[in-house]
Amino acid sequence: MLKISRGKKRLLNYLGKPYTVREIDLENCVYLDLKNGYDIEISGGKTIKSKFDIYVWETKEGCEIVEKHFDIKPDLAKVKELLDDIRGRYSNM
Repeated sequence: MLKISRGKKRLLNYLGKPYTVREIDLENCVYLDLKNGYDIEISGGKTIKSKFDIYVWETKEGCEIVEKHFDIKPDLAKVKELLDDIRGRYSNM
């Protein structure tokens, strides 16, 4: 597995599978492929107190950011709640 920061490692352990680590723009990010032409990238989280940025990518025809959330506090339950909402909305597309 790629090396990730403490904040991302803590988040990845909390989220569990199917989230993985993937290098995106020279940063090892928490990643989820929704398997339908969309994926989720979580960057930031350098320390356990650092905030996260979340991007939803449309990957069917190239790559385009279709949704983004900046400066998400590292409250793991709230981050997961946001990610579950995103997954619910984009899984049916």
